[in-house]
Amino acid sequence: MAMDDALEIVSFTAGGYRFAVEARQVDHQFASAPDAVVAVETLLGLPPASAVRRCWLGVGQHGVEVDGPVDLRSLPVSAIHPLPELVAVRLQLNGVRALAFEAESPLLLVDLRALLA
Repeated sequence: MAMDDALEIVSFTAGGYRFAVEARQVDHQFASAPDAVVAVETLLGLPPASAVRRCWLGVGQHGVEVDGPVDLRSLPVSAIHPLPELVAVRLQLNGVRALAFEAESPLLLVDLRALLA
């Protein structure tokens, strides 16, 4: 990979943490709550959300409710790191695949399609 390679991501917040999913996993964003929706906190194993600002992502046949803002952007591949082994074995969040840092802030990369399967 070239040094300027980037991964297109969709970022959001859940449980006070910043998460991102590879953009190709998100088919669309709903303007309002779809009929069938699952909260991302349920998928990740976090306590239920109490935030007022909610957004809905279309992931396959599912509507996934997340905290906004929802951003589509590029993340340099050089900012993405595998989970340290100690963190990986102790992490109690479902679906976390990697860790990235943006301006010294952690960003957890998740696989929503695997969680919904």
